[in-house]
Amino acid sequence: ETGATKATDPWIESPTGQARLALRAGRDAPLCVHAFDDQVELWSAAEPRPRGRWPLGPVAQLVALSTGCAVRSAGAVAFLSADGSRRTLVEAGALALGHDGDRLLVATGDSILELSTEGRELESHARANLGVVALTRVDGTLAVALSDGAVALLLEPGQLGDERHLGRPTSSTPTSLLGGPPGTLVVGYGDGTVAMLDLNDGAILERGALHGAAVHLMIHEGRLFGASDLGDSLSWSLDSY
Repeated sequence: ETGATKATDPWIESPTGQARLALRAGRDAPLCVHAFDDQVELWSAAEPRPRGRWPLGPVAQLVALSTGCAVRSAGAVAFLSADGSRRTLVEAGALALGHDGDRLLVATGDSILELSTEGRELESHARANLGVVALTRVDGTLAVALSDGAVALLLEPGQLGDERHLGRPTSSTPTSLLGGPPGTLVVGYGDGTVAMLDLNDGAILERGALHGAAVHLMIHEGRLFGASDLGDSLSWSLDSY
């Protein structure tokens, strides 16, 4: 592990003590909670009880935004607003969910959609069925992780075959992506590997390991935090970047 230490501060918070996971996009943003009964709660720091609680079935992905929580479950994508309302943005066929600020990124079998939290389609990029399992935007470019283990930058999202593939530190399938310091991408994998890749040449700049699949990544106050589906965590200082 290069520059990696086990996280000593709890970066995942549970207001009830009964949650699988709780995430928020910033100090004043709503808290998005995935409870053990597979319901999703939205909390405000100013209130002693959740503003909303929704039974959405098995939760595949939970994304915290400044204005609410996005959830992918059973192929659908829903947005839970800070005012306590719920909107279905994609009814079926969603394979992966990411975000670029408060713009949602949704991969389906034949396209990548960019949606507002109101459900408006902002952009649509037709793609062959690449088997996208995670996606994000980094330095203005869409980055996707594929079921065959590859991670690629889509240089021209609407054109097939125009991808730049990055380094592959493990044969495992990627589970999460996060834009790192300028010129880098952080990738979490099913075998617990966490790696920081150079966007220019694909080189592996940093590498660490978790017990369990590396399903959650975030950057806070100059540090990268990673957590697994089994509750293991790590933290890297980003001071050198």
